[in-house]
Amino acid sequence: MAAIDRLDLNLIRVFVALMETRSTTRAGEKLGLTQSAISHALAKLRRETGDVLFVRAPNEMHPTPRAEEMAPSLRTALHHVEAAFGPPDFDPAKSTMRFSVAVTDYVSASLFPALAERIRDHGSAVGLDLRSLNEVNLTRELDLGTLHVAIGVFPRVPPRFVVDPLVRLDNVWVMRGDHPVADEPPSLEILARWPHLDVRVAERPDEEDLERNVVTSDPSRLDALLAERGLTRRVGAVVGHFSAVGPFVARSDMLAWIPIGMARQLGASHGLKFFRPPYETPAMLLSLLFHRTLGSHPAIVWLRDQLHDLAAVEGFETPLAAPRPS
Repeated sequence: MAAIDRLDLNLIRVFVALMETRSTTRAGEKLGLTQSAISHALAKLRRETGDVLFVRAPNEMHPTPRAEEMAPSLRTALHHVEAAFGPPDFDPAKSTMRFSVAVTDYVSASLFPALAERIRDHGSAVGLDLRSLNEVNLTRELDLGTLHVAIGVFPRVPPRFVVDPLVRLDNVWVMRGDHPVADEPPSLEILARWPHLDVRVAERPDEEDLERNVVTSDPSRLDALLAERGLTRRVGAVVGHFSAVGPFVARSDMLAWIPIGMARQLGASHGLKFFRPPYETPAMLLSLLFHRTLGSHPAIVWLRDQLHDLAAVEGFETPLAAPRPS
């Protein structure tokens, strides 16, 4: 076991960089060190821990279970040390920070162009890395610091994360304008008679104690309502992106459950018609999810503030003003 009195802080920086990049070359570029220096540091880490830590593969270095176990604690410890010795504030005009955010394509298109415009207008060099919400293991990457914020619907999260409500999404059902029941009063019978287009906004990765909405239409609730009347739901197709809803619904008899802001856009672009559900349903809270410790960094606080400001004017129905987590 490594003795704390002889542990070099630079070894922790190398370890965290290797976890993030999975490459001695890229870790060296990130830290401004040669590949030889990274390899030397890795050898020392292996001696101190008694574990190989990273196993070479054709395209990257895979962390061992021991490395995966160490990563959250060391990433958090390094963050605290950097925060203690670093500048107390974040200046977006001088920073080259690159924010990693997990989002759906709807949120990406509705909110982040305005953020990019704001970054441009302030002459900032900060960057954005927008990643698909349904392809990211959120707990793992938030713990590692490789993901700064996720935006989605999160009914339950582990205590080390914070859910910060951003907007309330009022959803509606959409159909093509000349659908056979476009002029009929909406009913559960109509929802049972015609096929649905489901939008899968998340897979089910192994995310400890994190619950997130997987399919937009909340099928378990709708199935129960239909079952009370002896009806069942029929799924015509499942897509992984909101951008597919317009073309699918416009050229089929399928109905889709989407945010009303998007429904209005698709009414103009694809001739879709929307109706409110013929049953009571709570609005969905679209929230920011971030690490309680790592997310308190001034840069992440700045990003969260920008998103709250822009949500009030950029394509969402009901922005939530505060109180917000610090």
